Amino acid sequence: MNTGGDDPLGGLIGASAESSGSIENSDSFMRIAVIGAGLSGLSAARVLRDHGHRVKVFEKSRGLGGRAATRRVDGVGFDHGAQYFTARDPGFQQAVEAWCESGVVEPWRARMGKVEAGGIKDSPDGQQRYVAVPGMSSLGAHLGAGLDVHRRVRVIPPRRQGRRWFLTGDDGADLGSFDTLIISAPAPQARELLAGVAPRIAELAAGVRYAATWAVLLACEGPAPIEYDGLFFGDGILAWAARNSSKPGRSGNTWVLHADPDWTELNLDAGSARVTAELMAAFCAATGTDPARMRAVSAHRWLYSLVPSPLDVGGLWEPSLRLGVCGDWCSGARIEGAFLSGRAVAGRILGAYGLGSS
Repeated sequence: MNTGGDDPLGGLIGASAESSGSIENSDSFMRIAVIGAGLSGLSAARVLRDHGHRVKVFEKSRGLGGRAATRRVDGVGFDHGAQYFTARDPGFQQAVEAWCESGVVEPWRARMGKVEAGGIKDSPDGQQRYVAVPGMSSLGAHLGAGLDVHRRVRVIPPRRQGRRWFLTGDDGADLGSFDTLIISAPAPQARELLAGVAPRIAELAAGVRYAATWAVLLACEGPAPIEYDGLFFGDGILAWAARNSSKPGRSGNTWVLHADPDWTELNLDAGSARVTAELMAAFCAATGTDPARMRAVSAHRWLYSLVPSPLDVGGLWEPSLRLGVCGDWCSGARIEGAFLSGRAVAGRILGAYGLGSS
């Protein structure tokens, strides 16, 4: 889509963390709604709340942090979504250092391997990896602490009336009116929410494609003959395997398997029992593990797992509507990208209102 000459955003503003440019000054702090409590929405909400704005966050599920998620089974936690994160951007590096100082995040000093036809070799990828402790969901809980978050609230497409946004739950509940709205949701959900009120953004979201991922959680009875804590697979039905229990703060003897995206697409509607059996068999064959030692715990299908080609604009800001949109599909399909996208939209809002930005 190109509705603005050579501007691929069609006149929309791609927001960076340093964005400013006032559209209007006001003598009071703003009421701001955030739909979605993934890492981008939480990072935006935290910046705006810390600058004095009145922020409400609405999340359709019970957890915070999106794919930075941990599932507990029989008292043991599994990071079944995002496995770890890296820090490349200087601003994100500062945030990670602060999280490490507070004990929310620790380095994961894992030995990484690459599975090839001839066996498993050391991975040349030596970048520093981090994890939240005691599970990846701790990062969302940390960012959401002290925020006004309403969980298990599914918002229907919002109404724009005059200069305000009006939100309603799918149960008909009045969720309030707001000066500014932020959408932090996967692109297909953002498109559904905005099709009737922000067609340019909805069309951009419609062009973003996701790769789904099946995740399988395993418990190992006794030691597995594997020297590595994380494994990258070059081909086949597996993309990744991690000794989840090797991460700081974890317990048990557990593994998490992620299926190859292409295989997942072909088996998107396969039952969890068949998916679990095939992924576990492939893992045992590749690592030489006795299948009798592995016990399947659970399987989870992530429909909005990877974004092969994000927009790479930071975030989206529509000043005439006072509407911001953020997420990994705007900035890069990593935890770092989601965090920076939320910060970018928050920076655009602070600059637009000329409030609390110093």
